Amino acid sequence: MNTKKERFDDLLEQVVQADFSGWDWSFVTNAQRMVSDPLPWNYGRFVREALPQARALLDMGTGGGEWLAKLQSAFPPIVCATEGYEPNFSVARKELEPLGVQVAFFADDASLPFEAEAFDLIINQHDSYDPTEVKRLLSPDGRFLTQQVGGRNEELLNERLGLPGDPSYSDWHVTNAAQALRDAGFHIEAAREAMVKKRYTDIGAVVYYLLACPWQAPGFDVKKHRAQLWQMHEEIEARGFLEVEEEYFYIEAWKSPAK
Repeated sequence: MNTKKERFDDLLEQVVQADFSGWDWSFVTNAQRMVSDPLPWNYGRFVREALPQARALLDMGTGGGEWLAKLQSAFPPIVCATEGYEPNFSVARKELEPLGVQVAFFADDASLPFEAEAFDLIINQHDSYDPTEVKRLLSPDGRFLTQQVGGRNEELLNERLGLPGDPSYSDWHVTNAAQALRDAGFHIEAAREAMVKKRYTDIGAVVYYLLACPWQAPGFDVKKHRAQLWQMHEEIEARGFLEVEEEYFYIEAWKSPAK
C-alpha cells in the first residue's frame, strides 16, 4: 500500500503529465475528483431557448468547441465562434469546422474579425468581452447571453497558497458587469449571481485546475508551492475533500429593449 507521501507524489506526477486540451475537464470530473454543486440557473437551457429565434450566432471564447458542438441540431443558418488561445484555436477548428462553423482567432476583445450587426445572438461562457464591441456586432434587435466566473472565485485556494488573485479580476462581479453593458447602451433583461460549493477529492485535481487556469493563482508552481500543496493533501486525506466556493453570474442583455 502506498504511503501518504507516495500517493501525494503520484497524484502530482499524474496531473503534471496530463494533457489538457480545449476545455475538457473529463480527466478530473469523470472520476468525481472535482465536483461542483449545480447553479440556480441553467445557462445551456437559456441558450437553447434563444436559438430558434436566431439567424446568426456567435459563440465567444469557444475553447475547444466541445460545448458549442453539442448544440449542432439547433444551429441557426450562420454559426461562428472565436477563440483567443492558440492551442485551443486549433482544437476548435478541428471540432467545429466540419459542422459548418467559422472559427476565428482574435487577440483583442475590442476588435473581432466580423462585420457590424453580423449576429442577432451572441453567447459567451466564461470568456472576456468588450461591451462596445459586442454591441457593434449585434443586429438592432440582437441579444447577448453570458455566464461569467466572478473575481471571488475559489479564493480559498489563493489563501492556502499564499498567492493573490489576478488584480484585474478583483472587481469582476454582476453589478459592475451589468453596469458596463448599460453604459454601452444595452438593456439588461436579467442579472443573477451565485456562490456554489465545489469539492476536490484529491490534491491532483487541485493542481490540474490551477495549471489549466493560471489566472486563478498567478505565480503558482508545483515545486515552489509543494509545502502548501502537502498541507491541502493532508486535509483531503483526513476529511475526504477540500471545499471551496465558486462565484458565477449570468446576464441577458438586449441591444434594444425587449419587445
